[in-house]
Amino acid sequence: TGFLWELVRPHVTLVQGRDVKSIFGNPINHYAHKADIVRLEALLEHGGIYLDVDVVTLRSFDQIMDVDAAMGEEGENGRIGLCNAVILAKPNSPFVRMWYESYKTFNQSMWNYHSVVLPKELAKQHPEMITQFGYQMFHWPLWDEGGIRTMLDSFEYGYSMNRAVHVWNTGMMRSDFRNFSMSWCFQCHSTLISMMRHYVPDPLFSVVIPCHNQARYVIEALVTVSAQ
Repeated sequence: TGFLWELVRPHVTLVQGRDVKSIFGNPINHYAHKADIVRLEALLEHGGIYLDVDVVTLRSFDQIMDVDAAMGEEGENGRIGLCNAVILAKPNSPFVRMWYESYKTFNQSMWNYHSVVLPKELAKQHPEMITQFGYQMFHWPLWDEGGIRTMLDSFEYGYSMNRAVHVWNTGMMRSDFRNFSMSWCFQCHSTLISMMRHYVPDPLFSVVIPCHNQARYVIEALVTVSAQ
């Protein structure tokens, strides 16, 4: 909810997902693991592009869409795995199907094994089934303190290889930038922020739209504009 949601809502089609409680008889309790399953089921049925909500696209994906399945490396040269925050796939992709069926051995105590580590292992076994993009395509800078600082407080990295950038919300919440807000975009502390600020509503626009639509957002809008 909020006035930013009011701005994007006309462009969004909401589809209610199912609450995943288990997979192949294996219990699933954490919302992140539930989301791991939902994205694979959606891609198997519909195909397309899956993006986590903390992924910001920087360039068109048109030139990389002609693939049965594709993912980007997490960590230099994929040392961590293939990150499931960005997935491209055709409907009923053989790789995504194989990956989904691997959840027969799912163990929720192994945090990122099935979501990041295992797809890399499957890709090594079946390289013909998936296109693997380098770590700078979607998931660099990384989620550690240095990576978060590079994204939000540095002009040293230029994003010339990135088609998207994973902002790593979980990593940000553990960093010194946990209080990052929209007003930060108007102070322009980094290369990434200077690119993002073009898509942040103008302060006047931030007030006019919510006032026009729903009065309960006026205070929130004014607070945001004051911060800007």
